[in-house]
Parts: sequence; C-alpha cells; structure tokens
Amino acid sequence: MKVKSEILLLKGKDTITTIAITPDLRYIVSGSKDKDIAIFDFNTKEKVHLFEKAHRGVLLESMLIVLAPVTSLQVSPDGRYIISGSEDKSIRMFDLHKREKIYSFDNYHESSIQLSQVSL
Repeated sequence: MKVKSEILLLKGKDTITTIAITPDLRYIVSGSKDKDIAIFDFNTKEKVHLFEKAHRGVLLESMLIVLAPVTSLQVSPDGRYIISGSEDKSIRMFDLHKREKIYSFDNYHESSIQLSQVSL
C-alpha cells in the first residue's frame, strides 16, 4: 500500500513557533515569533485568517516593548476555539468560526505559557 505524503508550507512573516490542527482536519493554526496567529485551510493550503499581534508583548523596565512570541496553541476538542499561550505571560481564546478574540487572561503567571492539553 502506498502512502501519499505532502509537505505543507505555511507562509508567514516570521518564524513559526507552534502549530495545532483542528479535530476535523479542516484547519491548521500556527503561532509565530511576531505574535501573529494564522489559520490555514488544510485542503487549499491558503491562509484564511490572521490574528495580527494576538499577544501584546513584554514591557521592559526601559519602557521598550519586546515582541513576545506565541509559544503554544491548542484547538478545543469540538474545533470551535483556539487557545494560545505566549512569553508575555498571557493566554488568549479565539472563536475559530467567528474569527474573533473572546477572552484575554493577562498576568496570571510568573513565566511564559506552555499549553499541553485543552478540555472544554
């Protein structure tokens, strides 16, 4: 039996740091160093939405804002929500179908966020 494999190139502005796939295999979601979260259609390989600067960055004592990359992504088991974590110590929740941010959790942690599993 032959297995067909294909390489999917996710084109973004900066280095992709994390990816997640929806349970129905319809979308691939990527997070990058520039704080963007992009949604790609798995079949057409086209970008269908971009949450620009999904995370706010880190304010240093020198009043310089440093980009805080998206460090982790999860898609909820029902495929409706994207949950992201960042080096800016924040968690964001997005509605995948409405293409909008619905929750922000800021400054709840002392270090960057790494998500392992989402259960709703």
